[in-house]
Amino acid sequence: MTNAKTKAAPVNKQKSERTGYDTPEITGLNMHYIFVGAVTKVVFPAMQRTYSWGAEQLQRFFNNLYMDRYINQDTSAIGMFELYISDTSTRNRKELYIFNGQQRIVTMFLLLCNIRDILSRTKAKDRKKFESTLSKINLLFFQNKLPNGSFTHFKIQYEGSNDMNILLSNIADPASFAGTVKETEGTTRLKEANLYTKKWLNSHFEDDYETLHEFAKFLLGGVFFAGQY
Repeated sequence: MTNAKTKAAPVNKQKSERTGYDTPEITGLNMHYIFVGAVTKVVFPAMQRTYSWGAEQLQRFFNNLYMDRYINQDTSAIGMFELYISDTSTRNRKELYIFNGQQRIVTMFLLLCNIRDILSRTKAKDRKKFESTLSKINLLFFQNKLPNGSFTHFKIQYEGSNDMNILLSNIADPASFAGTVKETEGTTRLKEANLYTKKWLNSHFEDDYETLHEFAKFLLGGVFFAGQY
């Protein structure tokens, strides 16, 4: 893994012949840049394969992030991705279609959601120190925060796969069960990946919540995708 730029390059919009979407040429996007702001939906198009990563890929991905944070540097670049802005997008309603990078983005989602869940279960006096980071994680994946502290309008969507969407929503908000899902290749892989993520976090951090909190902040601000169009 190598360093990535921390600023987005100038946007140069053009139409993709393959999809018809506007294609901005951007580099150095972190999770906050992709999900927050006017972005209301992040879509994985139906033409893509479903989630498919297994233990070997997850272990390599997580270990590389861990090494970048604690051994090599304070930033990490995790490869290229393709992002298209939907023609139906407006100034206050932007839909992003991601054609390359689905596996990495969904895996980052699993990692951040599980860290959030672990830190949320700490004692009240400790949890108060983590509240800002917990809120940032939730606001990546939900559009709105309600006065009671809950979040609404989950942003990630697999086009044409309701079972994947329900499962992602259940992981994002365990307290609001969205329903059961059918066992498909994608849902099975995603469930297994979620369990593996829990085990990996436990084996590397155990009850060291302060270090886990620092790792979460690194994931939010120090991990970058590079765009190529």
